[in-house]
Amino acid sequence: MQAVSGLGCRLAAAVRGVGAGLGPSSLLAAARQGEAATQAIGQAPCRSIVSVDVRGNNVDAAWRTVTRRVMDNKMNVEWKRQAVYTKPTEMRKLAAEETEKRLRRRAFKAKLRWIFRRKAR
Repeated sequence: MQAVSGLGCRLAAAVRGVGAGLGPSSLLAAARQGEAATQAIGQAPCRSIVSVDVRGNNVDAAWRTVTRRVMDNKMNVEWKRQAVYTKPTEMRKLAAEETEKRLRRRAFKAKLRWIFRRKAR
């Protein structure tokens, strides 16, 4: 079971049988409306959402799986980021900090590789 969101996903939902009572003409209309909306907004038409099968009524295990998948996909970070407005200047600062952090990490790994190669001689 996969949940879909957005206007552009109406076509996919109807094809899978989620949208009951939609005929071919409304499928075409939904597709056109979805394309127009995604072009206006500048977003991808569909975003996949984490879904988990509950086996043997074990909801606790399914919940743990969902939380783990959300953490792995970094969806919670994205939700927190989108919860409040971030000024463009602040976004640029955050991007610069992330770039600096990534470069420092890369330099540190290169230094470790150099040390271990030298030790291996």
